Amino acid sequence: MKISSPVLSLLLLYCTSAVAAPNSAISVAQRIARLEAGVRSVEAIRSIKRLQYAYGHYAEFGLWNDLADLFADNGIGHYPSGDLGKEAIHKLFLQDVGKGKLGLGEGQFYPHIMLEPVVTLAQDGKTAKGRWRVLAMLGSYGGTAVWAGGIYENEYILENGVWKIHDLHYYSRYTGRYDQAGWTADKEAIPIHYDPARAGTPVPEKPNLPAAAESSPSLEMLSKRVADLAQRAQRLNDEDDVENLQHIYGYYVDRKMWDDVADLFAGDATMELGLQGVYVGKFSIRRALN
Repeated sequence: MKISSPVLSLLLLYCTSAVAAPNSAISVAQRIARLEAGVRSVEAIRSIKRLQYAYGHYAEFGLWNDLADLFADNGIGHYPSGDLGKEAIHKLFLQDVGKGKLGLGEGQFYPHIMLEPVVTLAQDGKTAKGRWRVLAMLGSYGGTAVWAGGIYENEYILENGVWKIHDLHYYSRYTGRYDQAGWTADKEAIPIHYDPARAGTPVPEKPNLPAAAESSPSLEMLSKRVADLAQRAQRLNDEDDVENLQHIYGYYVDRKMWDDVADLFAGDATMELGLQGVYVGKFSIRRALN
């Protein structure tokens, strides 16, 4: 979601014109409050997605302390062994997967790939729900190898200014062993926290706004708020641009569009390919891609 810089610039002009018009200044403050709510909502959606991606990342690398810390103080995880609180979740992964140690055992793999998020923010901006598809590959070198796929229907809460998992519920859809033919499918009904219309509107159209101040805000206060919003909006847009750049890189590599791949690099960029070496500069990178 891009946040228009011209909108922020226009608000700054409103602030300037409001210096001699108190009522106008109050109107500008209300406009800024609405824009702040919008930016705050976008930031919340981003934070929740990063939170769930972190869950998969920490599981893959056996960072059980970090994984448990993603849950709220009264958070619950619904696992095959039962409904567990934060400490019990830590104990479960540490003992059952980590065998009493942080990290994974030698040759063990445990990736959890999170896909197709649908996150919807509540009206108050302090709670949210999210639906994810997950693909997991579980096993160990020379041992078992299992594919597993399912759905997460989770709830999230803003706790002390940080988004946390409040309720994690995994619904298995299928499992299959690499050394056996066929799949085992699960037919349990999965709840959906949204309808098709709501899926395309992750942020409330009319978020809750703080009560309007009775006194007219100063031009300096309004200018500071707009400058802060401009910086936060630019940060969100920059994040979009970086992610799009990386997605484009993957597409070009997949299509073997080597000239286009090389053009994505800065003039003094470096590229390291495993144990093949480090290539410096666009020309060297283009030659390596051959």
